[in-house]
Amino acid sequence: MRLVVVHFVLDLCSVPILDSRGLGMLIAITKRIRDREGSLCLTCVDERILKVFRGTELRRVYALYDSVEAATQNAPHRGGLAGWPRPLLR
Repeated sequence: MRLVVVHFVLDLCSVPILDSRGLGMLIAITKRIRDREGSLCLTCVDERILKVFRGTELRRVYALYDSVEAATQNAPHRGGLAGWPRPLLR
């Protein structure tokens, strides 16, 4: 079976609130993507949402960008995903 490596950008710019259920889902999705050697980065400009990441260890897990364009500027090449954007804390 051939593994397809995929880079994902999750745009949270229009998300009004991120509660514990949303964070739990985000972490579960991230684990599945990383288990398949993929990557996930987030876009967000809302200070309320950014505060959730900055106030926790999640700031070390996710690369945060202010736009999809910025998030995809330096996308990894095949085989170079292991630490991009950063390894997930387990």
